[in-house]
Amino acid sequence: MFEIDPLYSVRQVREIDARAIQRAGDDGYALMQKAAAFAWSCVVECHPQLSAMTVLAGPGNNGGDALVLARIAASQGVGVQVHLLGHEPEKLRGAAARAYADFAAAGLKLESAQPASAPVIVDGIFGTGLTRAPREEAAQWVDWLNAQRNNRGSWVLALDIPSGLNADTGLGAGSHVRADCTTSFVARKWGHDLGAAIDACGELRFDALGVSAADRAGIEPVAGRLAAVRWPRRSVDCHKGIAGHVLLLGGIARYGGATVLAAHGALRSGCGKATILTESAEIHPALWPEVMRFAARTKNEVIGLSSEADVLCLGPGLGRDEGQLARLKLLRRAPRPQIWDADALWALAQWPDLQPDELVITPHPGEAAALLGWTTQAVQSDRAAALEALVQRWNCVTVLKGARTLVGAPGKIPVVVPQGNPGMAVGGMGDVLAGVIAGLCAQGFAPWEAAVAGAWSLADAADRVACQRGYSLLPHDVLDSLRVGLR
Repeated sequence: MFEIDPLYSVRQVREIDARAIQRAGDDGYALMQKAAAFAWSCVVECHPQLSAMTVLAGPGNNGGDALVLARIAASQGVGVQVHLLGHEPEKLRGAAARAYADFAAAGLKLESAQPASAPVIVDGIFGTGLTRAPREEAAQWVDWLNAQRNNRGSWVLALDIPSGLNADTGLGAGSHVRADCTTSFVARKWGHDLGAAIDACGELRFDALGVSAADRAGIEPVAGRLAAVRWPRRSVDCHKGIAGHVLLLGGIARYGGATVLAAHGALRSGCGKATILTESAEIHPALWPEVMRFAARTKNEVIGLSSEADVLCLGPGLGRDEGQLARLKLLRRAPRPQIWDADALWALAQWPDLQPDELVITPHPGEAAALLGWTTQAVQSDRAAALEALVQRWNCVTVLKGARTLVGAPGKIPVVVPQGNPGMAVGGMGDVLAGVIAGLCAQGFAPWEAAVAGAWSLADAADRVACQRGYSLLPHDVLDSLRVGLR
């Protein structure tokens, strides 16, 4: 159902790279030249009339990529200024040394003065091996480069990963480069979709450089990046009675809108019916004509209503009063897939024994922190670790919302949803997501499939709306644009 690009750790990418180099029978210079050629194609595509470029090269193979790129640019008539960290080319080794030899043989020289601004600046200072903060001259270069981008409008290309970032975590121990475009090579890195790297990479472009499946054989990816969703075909004779029924608990006066948004999310996902189990009938039906509502008074009514539904969506608009929590405790026993969000997650953090048998949780970072006993800062500082901890702690499908929503489940590698934008940072968007996932479950999707497809659908819709309206989004804007691909 999904097309998922594998994501690897730095250690794994090094192993894949080593295999490819061994197969090629050289020291890696052939791959280096391919990487530089790909980077140059990205520069030309974005700046076809380029006349000048500044290149900052480090002492490792990332610097070697930069030196080859500079030589290619110079051969195309671009004026290049090239700076080498440490100013000691004789200390370069392996493929990087060969890159410098060809650079010098082409009549090019390294600059000894301070870097000068240019329309395009190439960050080849550090690659994926950096695990500490840039120091001394490297730190000065990083700060200078960011200043050129911010104050002079220079376009910054980072090779493999913006310098200063850890390619496993996406985090930096100190300052890091903020690029407009990042070229990634050989195999996709997990860290590109985590932490500060999400913003710092800019547009991420990848080329395997001819590395084959055989080079990756036996190396299991640490995560996957969702590339596409292939929706199943819907039966022509489908009707609402077999398209799924979602029961939602909520609709209290103060938070009733959240429940309605979740119900609409369920219906927009393609399910046949949505019913809100309300505390009362306070919300005017004209605001939600497609949604059924039922003000259950007794335990038997609550249990009876849950038996008629295929999936339960609990939390949006739930509130925390005793009456609603009592209904939650009743419904958690229902033998149905259940999607818990918002106040249901608060209740779960308080009373872990409430956990139903088949559960999907959709926490934002604050809710994730409560479920783990962490701080929100700890969750945000290592979202991959937080997702893993949530899956282990609660042993269920988990959707960790935020920039690059992460989906995990027992026995599954984590999946990152690359769609989404800052306009989604508005109240109610998570309620819609919970409803969409519930609606997909009601139509027969397995909980993990529903979680991945639901997160992708909402983010994809939000991106399409943002292209037209910018980031001033409302949940209803996204609901109206939601197009789950059932046919």
